[in-house]
Parts: sequence; structure tokens; C-alpha cells
Amino acid sequence: MKKAMKCLALAGAVVLWCALPAHAAKYDGYACGVDYVPYSSANGQHGYVFLTVNTDPNCSGTPLASITFCTTGGTSAVCASGYNYDEAQVLALYQALGRALEQDTRILAVTSAACGQPASCGTIVELRAAP
Repeated sequence: MKKAMKCLALAGAVVLWCALPAHAAKYDGYACGVDYVPYSSANGQHGYVFLTVNTDPNCSGTPLASITFCTTGGTSAVCASGYNYDEAQVLALYQALGRALEQDTRILAVTSAACGQPASCGTIVELRAAP
């Protein structure tokens, strides 16, 4: 049963990975800063989460990206089309990233190519096991 569950989880991860936008940027590192702004007319009716990713834990190493995760109704250039979170989702994301920051958990943050540089439109974040 455990082997079947692992296979299903792996298959789900592969499907998710293949479904990502073709030119999405992927940042494998550590949360260095996580902020939640509860209201923003441009970034969504439920606010947004702003994430800074560095190469190493404890905000050391090289900064990799600053990423905005918008909520429903976000119209800003940093809001990835099709990836606007609802209120419960953005709060859960904020809490999970806060724990990742406190515990130096590696993350993989993915952005959409739709907004281009220097804006980074957040799409998904995966908490990863230590290498």
C-alpha cells in the first residue's frame, strides 16, 4: 500500500510539473522574507503574499527572487493569470511559508512567465525535504 501511495504521489508531482507554464521560472532555495498584506486593490481583494527566496537558509547566500502571490480580483502586472488564490488559500500559503522560514525548510517557488521581468508572478510553492 505504501509503495502504491508513493507511486501515486510521484505521478501527481510529474503531472503538476508538466502542467506548469512552459517558460516558468523555478527558484529552489529558502524563504528569506514572507509578508502578508491583507488588502490590496491591485493585487486582489484578499490581499497578497510577498516572498523573497535566497539560495541558503537564514537569509544568507544569494537572493534569487522576490515573488508576489495574488488573490481573487488581482489586476496588477505581478498577478499571474489563473493563479489567484482565495482568502483561505492565501492565508494557508502565508502560514506554510512562515513555518518554512522559521524552520529553514527548502522550498521550490514557481513563477509565471506571463508577467516578465522584473515582476515575478507567483503560481505555486512546494515545501521540500532537506537534501
